Parts: sequence; C-alpha cells; structure tokens
Amino acid sequence: MLIKPGRISLPLESISPKFKLHVSVGETTVEFRGSTVLILSPDSEQGKTDSGLMETPIFRRFIQDLSRGIGQHVYPKLLGVGESEETLWYPKLPLRVRAYDLESLERSVRTASRTALVGDPKADKARMYLQHAQFLSSLTIELSPEVFETTPKHASLFVADVALNSWKSITVLVGEGWARQSETLRTIGLDPSTYEERFIRLKQLRNEGDVAHSRTTEEELLETGRQLHELIETAKLVLDAYLSYLERAGSGP
Repeated sequence: MLIKPGRISLPLESISPKFKLHVSVGETTVEFRGSTVLILSPDSEQGKTDSGLMETPIFRRFIQDLSRGIGQHVYPKLLGVGESEETLWYPKLPLRVRAYDLESLERSVRTASRTALVGDPKADKARMYLQHAQFLSSLTIELSPEVFETTPKHASLFVADVALNSWKSITVLVGEGWARQSETLRTIGLDPSTYEERFIRLKQLRNEGDVAHSRTTEEELLETGRQLHELIETAKLVLDAYLSYLERAGSGP
C-alpha cells in the first residue's frame, strides 16, 4: 500500500492541507495533496530515489521553475514508494515562503509544469545559477542567527555568492556588454530602455561590491545586501522572458 500522508511527520513549514492540485510535467503526473505530493512516472525506476527523480531534465526544470515562481529554493524529499510505483514526497519550503497564499502557489505550479518542457543549454544554465542563488539565500534564513552573529564575514560571503550567481544567470542569457545585452533583451521581448540603468547599476555592484572582486570595507557588502532583491528579481524577469521567447519561437536566440 502507498504510505498515507497522515502517518508521515511533516515539517512545521509545510504547505496548507487545503492545497489540492493535479498537473502533468511531461509524461510525469504530479498531484499535490497539501504537504505531500504523489508522483507517477512512466519510468518506475526514476521515482524510487530522490536523485533518480531529479536527474530527469524535465522534472529538474519543474523544481527550478517552481522555486523561481515562489521566490524561494524548493527541493523534494522522498517519503516512500507505493506498490503501483507511485512515489510520495514533500516539497520542503523555508519558513518565510507564503505557502498559504494558495492562489499564488497554484499559479506557480501550473506555470512551472508548462515551462519545464522548455529549455536549451543557456536556459538550463541560467536556471542552475538562479536556483543556486535562491538556495544560498534560503540558507541565510534557515541557519541559526547565532551562526552569522558569531561569524559575520560568512554572512557577507553568502550575500556575495547570491549576487554573483544571480548576475551569472543574467549574463549567460544576454551576454556581457550593453550593446549585446540590449539586442538580446529586445529579441526576447523586453524593452532595453527600461533595463539600461538597472544593468549598469547591477554590473557595478557585481564588480565593486566584494562579489567578483575583493574589497576591504564591510560597507560595500552591506550595499550589496541592500540591492540583492533587485538583482534576483532582474534575473527572474530575464529568464522568464527568455523562456517565453523559446515557447513562441521554438528555439533560442
């Protein structure tokens, strides 16, 4: 018999039990039942381990796009395998995820189930960089505050790594140098004039905020931290636009 959700000890930051949703991710069926999720894969071996499930390109994209949609790193945790080869798992969410905003969560799941089918080498690399940035950002929330109070430089380096990976997510798609970036932004449907000032500011942050190149003052790291939200949001906007372009065109620029 399939393990019953009621017999599983779930984390306090679990999704509302009211959340019910059924989507298809390629040939894989994904059914959300609150904090537990049923997966039915056409390949019975894929669903028997965490790594087996995550090694499938489409499901990996689904998790990455879901993370981007809700704004936090999500990762699956396998709970068991049923006799019909269904797997039961829960997506672990950091505490600050508003998992009880069920309408927003449903939109993110449905969007991720669609965009998971879309990808090319650039898009997949950008997904990886941005997911890693969200992972590092989540760790700064999940780790005990005392860790960073006693080792503040480690907290600063977390900030620097989040910024660096977010910027890499952008540049793997649009390149370096404003001439090339503006052309690519226009191609994927974004107005370059609304992004020029932002790109200049964020590139300066990457170069001078103790991110790509070392600096000696803590103030520069504090400034990086203050601009981190804008950097991550920009990376998300560019990747979303790029994926929409791929959906329309059927190939990358």
